[in-house]
Amino acid sequence: MDRVWDSLPLLITQFQRSSVQCKDANNKLMNHAISIAHLKRFTRKCVAISLTSFFGFMLVTLSPLTSHAQLSDDFTTDSSLNTDMWTTSSGLLAALAVEFNSSLITPTLSFGGAGMNFSGVKGVNELAGVQSLATFSPPFTLTTTVTSGQAHGNAYEIFLVSDGLGVWMNVAGNLNPGNGSYFGVWVNYDYSGLPFLSLGNKLYSDPSVNSLSTVQIFIEDTGIATVSLFSASGVLLGVQSDLDVGIGPFYLILGQREGGPNVVGANAATWKNVSLTQSAPAPVLAPITWTDGMVTLAWSAVAGATYQAQYTTDLSSAQWNDLGPPITANGVLVTTTDSPGSDQQRFYRVVLMP
Repeated sequence: MDRVWDSLPLLITQFQRSSVQCKDANNKLMNHAISIAHLKRFTRKCVAISLTSFFGFMLVTLSPLTSHAQLSDDFTTDSSLNTDMWTTSSGLLAALAVEFNSSLITPTLSFGGAGMNFSGVKGVNELAGVQSLATFSPPFTLTTTVTSGQAHGNAYEIFLVSDGLGVWMNVAGNLNPGNGSYFGVWVNYDYSGLPFLSLGNKLYSDPSVNSLSTVQIFIEDTGIATVSLFSASGVLLGVQSDLDVGIGPFYLILGQREGGPNVVGANAATWKNVSLTQSAPAPVLAPITWTDGMVTLAWSAVAGATYQAQYTTDLSSAQWNDLGPPITANGVLVTTTDSPGSDQQRFYRVVLMP
């Protein structure tokens, strides 16, 4: 069954009054929307309902639907490591250290308003990690936000590894420009043809300490992955797609590692949060634009994921019409256009294709 994320229906209707009561607008749309096939876990929340007039048309947007979380930890609210979810010592972590010719050390962890402070790696060939106790099978999206206050090697490193390390991928933040060609954010995975000891392929060439970054990894049920890196303001810094990483199941490890940096020294990172949700992240429709009789729709996306925009003139009908062919995203934003013609109203939704 298609995964339908039409959580932001856009109602374009003839503008007849200067204001609409949030409650009335919510009830009108929700009473119809909840009866539509495929709609699941519809989030009912009025988002300061947005009323924007475009040449006599009015836009009503509702809140986004969120997918079911398989793992979620907001480290900014933790006082200690949640040992029901994580461990710092396991046979898997020990085996991972062996693959990197490294010693496994126990990380130094502390918690505060900024998140989980992670340090301890400060010598040649050392590795430390916080490993999930649960495993996860694609499709899923992993999202985590992290910063580093001090870096000599890989101040932060994200691993997705199977039991026995037969399938793996990692994203490494080597944030010390003094490391020359090793400086940057890197992606490596089992089918890249490069060994564990290689940093892999560069995702971003100019990272910095004391700057929040968000790493997002989307793995399809076929084992094909897309890795994206965003700045604190949401700007896309780098993306790699069509990575054949396999289907796992995967353990998640938030780690830190030092190989042989030019200057040996301490590493410190702060993990703000981490979540792992089923399937690709829900697309969020941006405010509509209306120009010369043409509607432009835009929504957030994951490179490599395929979306189908649809419309209907009547929410009481289960029939939705495809708005053009499916679109495979090659970045973090997808746009398409529509000409409503003589229709007095149209509702739009986006379907995340399987």
